[in-house]
Amino acid sequence: MPPSDPPKIEPSSPIPEITDSIDELDITGYATLVTDDFDITEALEAALNEIFSRYDKDNDGFLNDSELDNFATFTNGQPFTPEEKADISENLDCSETTGHLSLSGFIQMYALQTCAGDEQETWKDLLKHGYNSNLLLSQK
Repeated sequence: MPPSDPPKIEPSSPIPEITDSIDELDITGYATLVTDDFDITEALEAALNEIFSRYDKDNDGFLNDSELDNFATFTNGQPFTPEEKADISENLDCSETTGHLSLSGFIQMYALQTCAGDEQETWKDLLKHGYNSNLLLSQK
């Protein structure tokens, strides 16, 4: 059975055109993603929980290779390379037996990216998954 695409969510307000050049995304006025203590905000964590649950089709709390590929393809246009998957498995919270990415590892992946100063890339992913600039999921 082929994997199904994540649900298409229509934004309730205009979202800037998302391009491969994240430099073009002006996030001025967007919701804050990082606290003063350099942690991700509760709102970002809630959004990441929701996004993770879309791809965890077997509801086991991990993204297996197929689920991870579906996430990466929807988010970035292509699956992670074997090298990227090995990096994920070695550096993020994953199952010790299968190497599959856990929810905490998924959040860790975004926390590292966002807190390292790459908020534009995080916003690009959030917008792609139907979140607006207030970090609210737009409904159909």
